Formats: sequence, structure tokens, C-alpha cells
Amino acid sequence: MQYIEYITILAVISISGCSDIKIEKQCFEPIHYQANKLFQSSEIRVEPIWVGHPRNDYLKDHNVEGHLSPYGGFEKISASSQLTLTGNIYKITPNIGERYIGRNSEYLLFEVTVDAKKYVISDQIPEHILLPLRCFLINSVSI
Repeated sequence: MQYIEYITILAVISISGCSDIKIEKQCFEPIHYQANKLFQSSEIRVEPIWVGHPRNDYLKDHNVEGHLSPYGGFEKISASSQLTLTGNIYKITPNIGERYIGRNSEYLLFEVTVDAKKYVISDQIPEHILLPLRCFLINSVSI
């Protein structure tokens, strides 16, 4: 009976662990956009980053205040605000459970600044933007 408990605990730990986040700095020169041109929306909102998850803690440690998105969120960003894509990219690798049970795959977050505050945006939002990437996310800092 104890053997089954140990195997179950080991399986749960292995499924829930091993996610990773890496930052690659200066992948491209900073680029400035008006918020509504980047998102093609008049509603841009901030979804705050809550602590308690290693990925979020890592972003908080890098002074990221939240995710910018046209969907949901809390604080509103003016559509005429100047956004700066800083050139820094965060690469997220899901853990085994997220990858195979939740069907999540690796994704990128682009670092942006608005009024001296740092945010991230998903790699899926700026679909019309072509960036001259110099990075391959090798030799990155990781948690």
C-alpha cells in the first residue's frame, strides 16, 4: 500500500513540476507604437501579475507589472498611449502536465513599457508585426 502512495506522490510531483521561464535581452532594437496600432483595438487593459506561481514571481522579480491585452483585465491603458517594445523576450516552457494534459505549448512574452511601467504582451497579439529577432533564446537566464 505504501508503495502505491509513493508512486502516486512521485507522479503528481513530476507532472506539476519542471516549468521554465527564460529571458533573452536585446533581441531587437526598441520599437515604438501607438497602443491602438499595436493591438488594433481601442480597449487595452492591464491584467496584474499575481505572485505565488514561479513564472509570475520571475516576472515580478524583473519589475513586470502585468499583461497588456484587449481582453478583460483591470486598469485601462489609453489607446493613444505610446508603447515601446523593449527588445526583451520571455520564453515560457510549460511543465509536463500543462504540455500533455492541458495541451499547452511553449510561448513568448514581449516586454513593453508604457509611461515607465513595464508590462508583457503575448506573442499572439501583435500578429501584424515583423520583428528582426537576433535571439534564439539560448544561454538564457532561467529560474
